[in-house]
Amino acid sequence: MDSIQEEQIIQKTIIHIGRTGSGKSYIANQFLGKEAFVVGHSVKSETFEPQVETFFIEADNCTFQIDVADTPGTGDNRLDNDKHFIADLLQNVCKFLKGLQNGFNLTILCVSTLIPRIDESYLKDFVTLNSLLGSKIFDHSVIALTQTNLVPKDLRAQRVAEYTKELPNMLA
Repeated sequence: MDSIQEEQIIQKTIIHIGRTGSGKSYIANQFLGKEAFVVGHSVKSETFEPQVETFFIEADNCTFQIDVADTPGTGDNRLDNDKHFIADLLQNVCKFLKGLQNGFNLTILCVSTLIPRIDESYLKDFVTLNSLLGSKIFDHSVIALTQTNLVPKDLRAQRVAEYTKELPNMLA
């Protein structure tokens, strides 16, 4: 690739963050249009290290390189929620994110709607991420309500409305 073409490549990075089992890998795979990340269907975690897959989009005479990052979940169950393990896991994820060549452009906070209440551990995770990475983690972020299709039909609209109303207030 010659230098003119290299100058036309615009790189963007999307990171997925959330609790173990919240659908991060699934959502990341949807961006990629393929099954690049292992999606867990058991009680054990599948994602052990941050991973990145890349795809390219051609638009407006430019090439966009989109790096999609999947991260291990907070509240990981591999060591019975050992607090030191979880702190280390969050620090490793943060180290990975800080090491990205061009930083990250979009944070997708994955929250499973299967859980009827957002407990204090969710908020602690977000506070920890904010303290380790700074508020940049939330500057360009989207909350993805995941697994809504698994919530009983008669509760879906109510659950989504509650999360949509309450979650931004909790994170403020």
